[in-house]
Amino acid sequence: MIRRRRRSEDIKLDTILDQDVRFRGELTGKANVIIRGRMKGNVTVEGSLLIAPSARIKGDVRAKVIIVAGVLNGNLHAIKKLELRTTGKIQGDVRTPLAALAYGSLLRGEIKSREGFSSRILHFREKRKFSPLFHSSAA
Repeated sequence: MIRRRRRSEDIKLDTILDQDVRFRGELTGKANVIIRGRMKGNVTVEGSLLIAPSARIKGDVRAKVIIVAGVLNGNLHAIKKLELRTTGKIQGDVRTPLAALAYGSLLRGEIKSREGFSSRILHFREKRKFSPLFHSSAA
């Protein structure tokens, strides 16, 4: 049986840092978050984190599910899954049990799992268009 990837449209978003937002500091919470702007600092959320193609983050990120379509300069810890989209770039180490990497994406760093376990790494071709969630409400 073939399982389809969960669509980013299926994730209910509670917090949005829009494209024109510049944020410096720590972002923490229980909500699902989408970042479309620029951020310098660490992000820790209990829900999902979507990093849009327009986003630029310098800092470490941690969330249950992380979808990266923008640029992250820092370490990433996805508790359940990382999805690195075609436009996504990560410079830093990744810790996750499951990493789905689109052809054309860029990862400069190591992928690790919990101690004593290996990460499952999948490669995929991006076939669907980005969700409207990834784009600014002003656009």
